[in-house]
Amino acid sequence: MNNNFSISRYKTLSTIDWKTNNKTYLFIALAMIVYWILYGLSAIWVQLHQQRDIFTNMSAIRFAFNIQMLGFICFIASNTFSQLSSNMGTASYFLLLPCTVQEKFTAKFVMSGIVFWCIFYLSVFLGLAILWYIFYPIALANDPSGLLINRSFDIYLNVKILSNTVSLFIHAFLYHSFFMLGATVFKQFKFIKSMLPLILYYTVLTLFRFDIMFNVPYLIICGMLTIGCWFLAYQRLKKYTL
Repeated sequence: MNNNFSISRYKTLSTIDWKTNNKTYLFIALAMIVYWILYGLSAIWVQLHQQRDIFTNMSAIRFAFNIQMLGFICFIASNTFSQLSSNMGTASYFLLLPCTVQEKFTAKFVMSGIVFWCIFYLSVFLGLAILWYIFYPIALANDPSGLLINRSFDIYLNVKILSNTVSLFIHAFLYHSFFMLGATVFKQFKFIKSMLPLILYYTVLTLFRFDIMFNVPYLIICGMLTIGCWFLAYQRLKKYTL
């Protein structure tokens, strides 16, 4: 087999991956939308029992946005190489699929690190539409306290505002690289075990008192660690072929 990267083999591998894991991918996409439905139900409960509005509170929505982004990307990345969880799965993945390591790594990277963003933002648009055009009118019609007001929403503008944080995306890619590396190192409990070095990482940063949001040296460290973890994940994957 030619060891050079082949677009044809890459397409074939991506097709096999989709046919094998399409139910999992669809479940994750559905879970992202359900996440906002649960937020809407929580917003109604908070409005009725605590007389607080988290329908239009951008701090609360930003928090939910950040948790969804970081939580799902960590979960997806930690399951990137689920075939490596067993010796039989590892053998079939590397021996029965006529593809190079570059093609296997690229296919998983594109799915978990690029396609994820498309699915994520689609779920955010749909989720905010459900929140503001379905749950908000219900809450408004059952608001005896007058806490809510009749208003219009610009979903595109609000998503743009939520996304206008460079450090958030740097952290998202950093987490992705950590958990993708963990997917190649650990065979069981990958998500939990991958969190341990991340906790250690933030412990070290706390000791050195880095500003994890705006400090430029810290953001440079994040970039270097992200690239380094992706590189180590690739090198780790290559070892299975030796």
